[in-house]
Amino acid sequence: MLGYNARGGRGRGLGRGRGRNTRPVDIVEQTERSMKEWGVQPNRNEQHRKFWDDYLTLAREISRGKVEAQEANVLEILPNELVKASLMGNLNKNASGFLVVTDRLADVYPDIPVKLPPFAFDTFQRDYCLRTVYEDLEVDLVDVDPLTRFESFKEPVMQGLRRQYVDEDGDPWSVVARALVAQEACHGAKCVHCGAESLHWNGYTKDTEYRYWKKMVCKSCGSVYEIKTAKTLSAVETRFEKFIMNANFLDAYHAVQTELRNGAKQYVALLCEEREFYEGVECWPVYYAAVKQVYPQLKAASFCPSDHAKIYSKFTVETPNDISHHLWFHVPVIDNVDWKEIAEGVIDSLEEKAEAAKSEDSKHEE
Repeated sequence: MLGYNARGGRGRGLGRGRGRNTRPVDIVEQTERSMKEWGVQPNRNEQHRKFWDDYLTLAREISRGKVEAQEANVLEILPNELVKASLMGNLNKNASGFLVVTDRLADVYPDIPVKLPPFAFDTFQRDYCLRTVYEDLEVDLVDVDPLTRFESFKEPVMQGLRRQYVDEDGDPWSVVARALVAQEACHGAKCVHCGAESLHWNGYTKDTEYRYWKKMVCKSCGSVYEIKTAKTLSAVETRFEKFIMNANFLDAYHAVQTELRNGAKQYVALLCEEREFYEGVECWPVYYAAVKQVYPQLKAASFCPSDHAKIYSKFTVETPNDISHHLWFHVPVIDNVDWKEIAEGVIDSLEEKAEAAKSEDSKHEE
């Protein structure tokens, strides 16, 4: 094992706390704010009114705890082919196909920021005003209507997997990094909360759903861990200092909270892709932080036709005064593996199984 619960390091500080507001998050209020930032106006037309009502209904349900808990599926033994299992999990969560979102304004304004809501609250005017970046592009206000701006289609699942992980612009690193962190942690890391060596991969199998917010679980105290990556140490510091990170579905977070054991906590493990040597071995350092508050936010996908509303999330962490005190462990660098080849092998195998199943079904029909 390499450097579990390590202390010391380079000692690059983040400064003292800045008296941040820690009042509970008002999910309904923050959802309204996110909708206004995207330009949703309930009095504009019936389409906007329905969108507004549907999303506030979901926000209220989440705030009242009306979310279904996710059943834990902690694996006793971490599989060696964890990357393959992770890819299988991604297949499961997109079984009906990958949602591909397009911005119809991108053809006219190539530099338009798809992920940035067009409006921001102006404290001087006490209203939501068009952001400068949109004004500079001279975008017409009518064109930023989120309910007509975004289009989507469902991409066949195998095609989507190849696009994301195998094709020229594909990259399986995000899946690989999370798998490597989980593998190293579950082979001897101590839980940040209770200190027990009892972390387990909350794995993906063909019979389980994709596990949001709890990629790892401590079987001793019940604390749960999400896994993320950052390109450089500076990026790690920035994420901790600005204390905002994007995440997945808000209701999934609250579902985890409903089943969290008394006293257990929610953490994020952050792998830094900037390599360093530890005990003579080239490694990726992994840092940790406790999740502090989770806020609702809408994304482009929220405005695409769907059978249910989609509220995403962003979260703050308990910011350390010195990042070196939150160095958790090291993951030995692996350079001699073609991750795309592994991903392609998994997808080929899945396609073969799908074809075999179709063939078997055809025989029964005959």
